[in-house]
Amino acid sequence: MDILLLAIIALVVFVVARSFTQYEKTNQPNQNQSSTNTKSQTEQNRQAEQAAKMQRKPEPQEDPQTMQIEVGIVIALMARLSKADGKICMLEEELVQFCFKDFSQPFEHPEQIETILRQIFEDERHSEEDNLDDLASQFYQLNRYAYTKRVKVLQHLVNLAFIDKVLSSSEETMLERVATLFKISKEDFEQLLGSFSKYYSKHSNDEISDINLAYELLDSKPSDTIEQVKTKYRALVKKYHPDLLHSKGFEDDYVQDCTRKLQNINTAFELIKAHRK
Repeated sequence: MDILLLAIIALVVFVVARSFTQYEKTNQPNQNQSSTNTKSQTEQNRQAEQAAKMQRKPEPQEDPQTMQIEVGIVIALMARLSKADGKICMLEEELVQFCFKDFSQPFEHPEQIETILRQIFEDERHSEEDNLDDLASQFYQLNRYAYTKRVKVLQHLVNLAFIDKVLSSSEETMLERVATLFKISKEDFEQLLGSFSKYYSKHSNDEISDINLAYELLDSKPSDTIEQVKTKYRALVKKYHPDLLHSKGFEDDYVQDCTRKLQNINTAFELIKAHRK
């Protein structure tokens, strides 16, 4: 494994150990408490209430270092998933490229973070080691009290798997492993798969077969070079990509409509590429 990824894993272990130590100290019993037999009923009630509050542990506050580790793990998981079916389609590639930039923006030096994320992705994509379980377990340890956040990351991975309209058996197996290690309930996982499967199957017949319509959808013309067509294609992917629209707060109905347009745009681009061979 690359030295950079090893450093990230080491830092994960350090952060988790430090958080556990702090939690242990916080939960040490008060040695100065008097005997239960001498406490009034009011005092006992107050103690019980405090104990109940301690069991409802708040979600930990994240620092920049922890956030860097988390996004590094998510990118690594994306790399493992993107090669699960043996191929990476154009939409998958574009989604990953946008994630490099989007994930790095909250940090003080986004260019440096983006470079690191790109390196992590390349290392994981070409690695023969099956470290999926380690990555998912590390993310869970960092977010064990943040169930909603774990579901959101799993949703992002499911979307990546479905973006080519086909969920392969290897992709589904990998997602099941991640869901299990994230400790996502079976109901929530099946609901995620079902919603994406239903949506993409609904639009699976929206195929573009006319080459002139394909050029029209990409705002291009037959005389354009393939690089010019690709530039316009990428601009449209950025405009209509559901993950980017969700992050900007657009409503679900609008995002779904844009997802359908994006599928047609992708089909049009693939048709143009095949037509030029």
